Amino acid sequence: MTLFYLLDKAERTFLEELEYEVKDLFRSFVDFFYMIKENTYDVLVTKFGAEVVNMTLIAVFFIAVMIIATKVINK
Repeated sequence: MTLFYLLDKAERTFLEELEYEVKDLFRSFVDFFYMIKENTYDVLVTKFGAEVVNMTLIAVFFIAVMIIATKVINK
């Protein structure tokens, strides 16, 4: 089994291996953020409704941007 794995690795070029690793990393990020969405956003939408949750998240985003901007400006 190990010999076949090594032969398969030897046949791949560096760029093919890098492309595979980047795609795998991207898939992991997508799965992670999808899990967060299922456990937070979807639960809140079923409790409070889509409009309320969306408006709250937009407000939180803009407040975070304003706080970061004031910290950068004041430095």
